[in-house]
Amino acid sequence: MKIAFLHKLENLLRKYIKTLRSGGVNRLWADDIYKKAEGLQRCQAVIEILALGSSHGTFGFKAKANAFNFCASSQDLYYSWKLYEVLTNGLPHLNTVILFYSVFSPGFELEQTGEVDRCEYYYSILGIPYKTERIQREKCRRNIHELWSHYVKKNPLVLSQEYRGNEELQKIMKLSLEERVKAHLKHNMRNNGQTQFVERMKMFSEQAGHRLVVVVPPFRMDYVGLMGAFETVFNELKTIDGLEVLSFYHDETFLPTDFVDMDHLNSNGADKLSKKISLYLTGENNANDKIS
Repeated sequence: MKIAFLHKLENLLRKYIKTLRSGGVNRLWADDIYKKAEGLQRCQAVIEILALGSSHGTFGFKAKANAFNFCASSQDLYYSWKLYEVLTNGLPHLNTVILFYSVFSPGFELEQTGEVDRCEYYYSILGIPYKTERIQREKCRRNIHELWSHYVKKNPLVLSQEYRGNEELQKIMKLSLEERVKAHLKHNMRNNGQTQFVERMKMFSEQAGHRLVVVVPPFRMDYVGLMGAFETVFNELKTIDGLEVLSFYHDETFLPTDFVDMDHLNSNGADKLSKKISLYLTGENNANDKIS
């Protein structure tokens, strides 16, 4: 409990310092959205595959030339769905959407967490409203877009032509394995209906003629051991008829050396996962726990 409190306090202090240095803008959170939105716009004509989801996708998937990784830390299912809607119009050759779905996904709501201010960047940069109107009225800072526009004029974004939204995790998780599992299971068991947004994505993909593949990423085996059976942890996915699910939950080819911490892949692990996903999409291999 003490370690978790200190970790939370440290994150709050970092957020405050970064905000002060960026003229009232949390540069890290804004970069999550702004950099990817700008990067995607530059290569939108060639993108066929779009990846969405939280940090497990951010650091676990390496998009190639015809793909883009728009996953972001703490991106919940609501924002994955809205991003899909917003970004699709600018992607004329999009045919496949990959949605990373994790243990916490069934109940995680960004606007109900201490990182609720991230919602403002989705709203200000991409026009995506908060999920709840009341929270938007209470939390929305109408000047954040102006602040950010002023900041980027002084600090222009530099991206290579090859940028596809890929990132590598640098910091090490300070929570213990038990604390991490407890936190994720807490979200998993909230029973607040967040998987409805996967259903909406599926309906949208069918209307748009896209292939939607839900990917359950690999986790370190000690994490999986404390979590329990796939059928229990991911039972909500089974309620969606015809959903295509590619799971690496029990994939023992991912070794401890493939992870930065108990649930995030390092660069080598991301290479391995990305190759497996690519082979699956082209029909060259099957899922480990595919739900039909």
